Amino acid sequence: MACRLSQRVEYAVRALIELAIARESGLSGSQISTRAGIPNPFLKQILALLVKGGVIESTRGRQGRYRLGLTPEEVSLYRLLELIEGGITFYDPASPPGVATQAIYQQLTSQLVGLMSNITLKDFLAAAQKDRNESNPMFFI
Repeated sequence: MACRLSQRVEYAVRALIELAIARESGLSGSQISTRAGIPNPFLKQILALLVKGGVIESTRGRQGRYRLGLTPEEVSLYRLLELIEGGITFYDPASPPGVATQAIYQQLTSQLVGLMSNITLKDFLAAAQKDRNESNPMFFI
């Protein structure tokens, strides 16, 4: 079993990267879906959570758009994980392990929260721009 972020968190990161690139002009839901390669039904759910959490803003109507509600530096990976999935859990609270084992899980959770709180949308944006430049090299003659 692999330990990885959920598809929903990954989609949230991809959508936010596109919104960060668009800046103040913002994007429609269909533009985000196309640019980030996110199925529209999933995207709508994710955008609703991000709006509710204050990470993005939306304008309704025919010319409706989504825009970042915070700067890329203010949007941490852990904040997204909390909004989308409710945080980090390692065991089912209905059948918890022993106290000593819970202490180990708590220590692990604390370290992961610290690490994920220091990784921001700004970091993902820089990586995405680098990836895009490397995948579309320019050749000069």
